[in-house]
Amino acid sequence: MGIYKSYKRKYQARKAAQKSLEKRRNVTRNNTIKEITSQLTTMDQNQLNNTLTSLLPKPSVTKEYRQRNKLITSIQELPDEEVPAANHLVATMRYPKGSDSGKLLSPYLQKKAYNYIANTLYKPQSSNESLKDAKSKLELENKKLHRQNNKLIGRTRSLGAQIGHLCNQKSHHISKIRSLVQKSSIMTEDAFKEKIKSLFMVNKRKYSSNTVWLATSIAQVGEISMRSTVECTKLIYEFLTEESPQNCLSTSTLHTWHKDVSQIYINNHISQIANAPVFGIMVDESTRGEIKNFVLCYQVWDEKEQMPIVTMSCLKDIPKCNSETVSNIVIQSIQEDGLDITKCILWVTDNTAYMSSDKNGAVSLFNKKTGTSTFRIGCGLHIIQIIFNHFEQEAFGKISTGFSRKLHPYNLLYLAWNLHDGYNSSDKDKPLNGFFARKMTF
Repeated sequence: MGIYKSYKRKYQARKAAQKSLEKRRNVTRNNTIKEITSQLTTMDQNQLNNTLTSLLPKPSVTKEYRQRNKLITSIQELPDEEVPAANHLVATMRYPKGSDSGKLLSPYLQKKAYNYIANTLYKPQSSNESLKDAKSKLELENKKLHRQNNKLIGRTRSLGAQIGHLCNQKSHHISKIRSLVQKSSIMTEDAFKEKIKSLFMVNKRKYSSNTVWLATSIAQVGEISMRSTVECTKLIYEFLTEESPQNCLSTSTLHTWHKDVSQIYINNHISQIANAPVFGIMVDESTRGEIKNFVLCYQVWDEKEQMPIVTMSCLKDIPKCNSETVSNIVIQSIQEDGLDITKCILWVTDNTAYMSSDKNGAVSLFNKKTGTSTFRIGCGLHIIQIIFNHFEQEAFGKISTGFSRKLHPYNLLYLAWNLHDGYNSSDKDKPLNGFFARKMTF
């Protein structure tokens, strides 16, 4: 019994201590609540919101949560006048139909719309009507170029057929002449003369194509003049027929033939250049008194014959020999010949400043005006001549153009030979001919 009473007293003492502790805790909690309540009554709305945010449990911080808070903050910081625009933006930038109807547009589509607005907002001719007008103009220009291209193709085919016909006719005439030679034993002299006349004249007023070929070929031999070509053609006719021609060939007629044949030849080459992937040009100019002549030649590689083609296409009188004039004339000539200017990748020129300058040279201006990357190859002989002239002027001084009694070392190789004359393995102390060097004073 004594043990039981001892345990009972300990239990009752423990219970009493717990009740006393709970009572003290409740008093402390009530006092804390009263203190918090008194503090809350003195706070404004922002302080209450901050206090509530600190008391509420914080959600897990994710990427979407941060983006949402950033969006809310951006909207709250907007000025009052921009709030309707932001509301309209969120309401309208949504898919109009489809499976995503009503949802906001994707970031890709939003960026695409922004880029379109940024590229067209402050630029002229950005409206739908102006774009339609520009499209119509481009379509008309495209049709015009297509017609011109078809016309050039037809003309090229026609010229090719004419060239083939002339070649066949030439071969046929040569065969006829050979046949006449073989049958000369049974042909009378009058018949032979009539046959030769028929090769020169189709009728009394019209020359044959063989005569055109003969006269233009003679004009290309050496430096023969047009008048001499006419005389040579007459002599050949008189030699074969023993008669003077009734209708004398004139220089004006020969000029016309030469111009027509040259034009056919140039057009044939230009058609090949137009079909080539790239081409180059060779440009030069010269001054004859007050007249300044400009020459332009095309150069291209013939894939069929495996050889280069070079033909002169332009010979004009220009007012000035400067980079601006040369670049404009080249662009104009290429466009007039119907060639694609972007295929021009090479210029071959001399080494004058207005041709070779990297900033304001003719090639540099041509690239700026056409948007191409054409490069230039200078004439090697002209460059070497300029180098030697500058070197000799620096080494020996400028040579007098008039009469002078003063000896002048005009030849660089002659000078080098004399300076090194006598140099060998036994003369190492005097490797140069000092006597000659001292004698040559300027």
